[in-house]
Amino acid sequence: MSTDRLIHQLRSVRIGLALILTLFAAASSWATDYITDVMVLGGDKSTVSEMKLEYEQKGWIFIDDDLNDGAGGDYVHVLYKKSSSYSSNVITDIIIKTGEHPDSYIFNGRTYYRAPHDGSEYFKSYGGNLNSATTVSSSTNMRLYYTKEEFSDKRAVSKIAFTVADNNETKTKDGYTTLGRNGAVVGSDGSGALDLNEGAGSDSKYIYMHISTVQSVLAGALKYISDVVVFGGEKDDVNALKERYASQGWVVIDQDLNDGAGSGTDYVYLAYKKSPLSEDGNGFITDFIIKTDDYPDTYEFNGRTYYRAPNFGSEHFEAHGGNLNSGTRSSSTNMRLYFTREKFSDNRVVDDIAFTTGEDNKTKNGYTTLGKDGAAVGSDGSGALDLNEGVGYTSDYIYMHFATDVVDLAALTGDYVATDGKILTGTLGGNYKISIANGATVTLSNAVINGVDNKNYSWAGLTCEGDCKIVLAEGSVNYVKAFYRDYPGIYVPKDYTLVIEGNGKLDVFGGSFAAGIGGGYTDGSGTTTVGDITINGGTVTATGGPDGAGIGGGFTYGSGTTTVGDITINGGTVTATGGTDGAGIGGGDSHEGTTTVGNITINGGTVTATGGTYGAGIGGGYTYGSGTTNI
Repeated sequence: MSTDRLIHQLRSVRIGLALILTLFAAASSWATDYITDVMVLGGDKSTVSEMKLEYEQKGWIFIDDDLNDGAGGDYVHVLYKKSSSYSSNVITDIIIKTGEHPDSYIFNGRTYYRAPHDGSEYFKSYGGNLNSATTVSSSTNMRLYYTKEEFSDKRAVSKIAFTVADNNETKTKDGYTTLGRNGAVVGSDGSGALDLNEGAGSDSKYIYMHISTVQSVLAGALKYISDVVVFGGEKDDVNALKERYASQGWVVIDQDLNDGAGSGTDYVYLAYKKSPLSEDGNGFITDFIIKTDDYPDTYEFNGRTYYRAPNFGSEHFEAHGGNLNSGTRSSSTNMRLYFTREKFSDNRVVDDIAFTTGEDNKTKNGYTTLGKDGAAVGSDGSGALDLNEGVGYTSDYIYMHFATDVVDLAALTGDYVATDGKILTGTLGGNYKISIANGATVTLSNAVINGVDNKNYSWAGLTCEGDCKIVLAEGSVNYVKAFYRDYPGIYVPKDYTLVIEGNGKLDVFGGSFAAGIGGGYTDGSGTTTVGDITINGGTVTATGGPDGAGIGGGFTYGSGTTTVGDITINGGTVTATGGTDGAGIGGGDSHEGTTTVGNITINGGTVTATGGTYGAGIGGGYTYGSGTTNI
């Protein structure tokens, strides 16, 4: 035995080939409330006092500031409701509109609705005028409007406040947006702020309204389809509708569903709207069907109620109930889109809609293709419904598909990249490369990816394309194995971070010369750089192939260089076992190569780290010849 190998073996014994660390960590959490409803209450003092108690019993929050303070008119107060759940029901902006007061109006491409109002008959007859002391002047009449349509910054209104003063020097409020007239922007010095007692008289107070908005941690993180609409008509009319829906936050799919059907037929398009995930998970579309022949508003299919998608456009298009296949007049080939929001056993929700064109493009990998009247479509596309069926030889073949957040690995027909919010389940049926998109959070729910150790499939069991988070579904058992030697069970690329959390179980196996979680084999003058790995929860068992670490680096040979980022364990039960000469957590075998491992930090959880024959529990693998391991 060489001297280097003997020294390394003794060091491994001293550290402990089986190193068990049990630590406990505390966590903290916080919640943000979002305003979901707002209303205005007005009348004499006794009326307002009585109605305050009534609405507070219904869950409304009463703001004590009288918006007519000192003006001598009605007592006017604002009330609101709030929720700790971010959903499509939260209010995203508030405006005070002067002059006319329609039930709704468009401002900056969004629809704003006049806030509900209650109180005296006089107050109600003026539409909830905030400045009721000046009803004779329409220019100073003021009504509160709100919208729930999405902004690019995913904001939601979390607080409403008023400042009341004897002078007009306190127009703004730190951390809030002050409201101007008709949505006008207010300067940091308060210029443009709207006095809610404007024109009321010298005895009135100066009153200004402010709102505070926040960006939810859930906003934009997991977004599913909540609404769908179909519109059709002549080209110019349809283009105007496309712009209108796009400006209101709808996603318009740029595919004419009657493409090639000939002159005299409607242009038909589909648009959908997405909403962030709410805590209760309700309100999202779970399934689509294309129904032929008759088109009732609703109908029952497989025990669920399906609704015909709203349709707008030309009189002809609306008169025929939003016929997707308007190029044909045969009732048997008329087609209408129906959806349901009722739950399925796998708790799926729809997160994407797509169309393919061409006779040979009947299916789309990772999507469900629609057949006639809900009929199942085969993996070869048999039974797929052509949306231009019966139109003529000049029309395109057009097929509709939808994807849900739940992806059955057994149904895949090719390589697949899991995007944000996907739930992987089932056993992968083919030798396909499964990746996780940069920035995505993906849940494993009884997922099995069993690599076959074949050089024709040279990739990891799971490949992170950038930063990714894997959530282990509660009670689930998941299995991931590399497809070929030299590749890890889960690959983490340079400069990115893999986070694993949840309450399920995950068993990961690297191929020969590769880590269970981390990097693969490096030979000759090659360089492998592994990103950071963080485990926050779950029962994670990571086993390296021969010469690979359980978690960390693979085998480094010759003048090759392997660099592993930081490895952090904050919780869960982690068992990391190195292959022959690999560490449990840290570096793999360095055979005349150079391996550098970043910080290894254990803040919590239960950790069992076992090195291979000549590898440390936590630290370096075996170093041979001129090899170097830096920890």
